[in-house]
Amino acid sequence: MENNMSIRTRVVRIAAGLLFTAAAYVLFLNPHGISVGGMTGLCVLINHYLHIPNTIALAVLNLFLFVYGWRVKGNAFTLRSVAAMFLLGVLLDLPYPEITPLFGRGLSMMIGSCMSGVGYGLIVSAETSTGGADQLGLIVTAKCPRLSVGIVMNIFDAVVVAIDSIITGNWLFSAAAVLFCNTFIDITDCAANKKGLPGWAQSVIAFARRVSRLPMEIFEAIGAN
Repeated sequence: MENNMSIRTRVVRIAAGLLFTAAAYVLFLNPHGISVGGMTGLCVLINHYLHIPNTIALAVLNLFLFVYGWRVKGNAFTLRSVAAMFLLGVLLDLPYPEITPLFGRGLSMMIGSCMSGVGYGLIVSAETSTGGADQLGLIVTAKCPRLSVGIVMNIFDAVVVAIDSIITGNWLFSAAAVLFCNTFIDITDCAANKKGLPGWAQSVIAFARRVSRLPMEIFEAIGAN
């Protein structure tokens, strides 16, 4: 069911979310080959190794979810989501110059995953998706409101992280990126729509505070093994 959000608010949230998400991938995640899971993360892996454009990969992989989403969420949601998916694919496929990593892998993972989480969260808060895991999350939560979008995405993303770990061995960074990203999706969505934060996300935040006290060198050393 559509909420009473104004068109202006919805457009601003979607536009800001797309820019945040694209910047996170281009500036922080892609230079280190780090995936944050989701369909976009899977498409980034496909693009990196098979050189299939993100726009095409996203469209093919999301076809079924958009058809089912149309039946569950309606025309407006589906049209917004198709547009958001297409625009995100375009932003990721723009001919950017070769970017030298701004930070080490650990710090880039934290910044990039949190930024992408805020971006996806803004899009989800506007009752829109970019396809894939966030689309699946919105569909599932429409049927089962007790779940959060972040929880559903964590389950889906576990599969993407498994694939990424088999191909690249970056399991630690990808798993941490997924957790940070999905936590910030729920934080952003709950803050934007004034909802209570799920207990799992509160636990992740508490854990992240403890981990952040560790020297970054330790985290980098673990990921290198």
